[in-house]
Amino acid sequence: MGGDHRNGGVGPAKVVVTGSSQNVEAQRIEHVGSESTGPD
Repeated sequence: MGGDHRNGGVGPAKVVVTGSSQNVEAQRIEHVGSESTGPD
């Protein structure tokens, strides 16, 4: 699942579909993206 989130394709898409977990998932994706762009 980590790989999908990194891609930013399935992650954001799923978040929009869920809606309820949009807030929680959105923060998660943002965090992962920042990390990927920083040290990676």
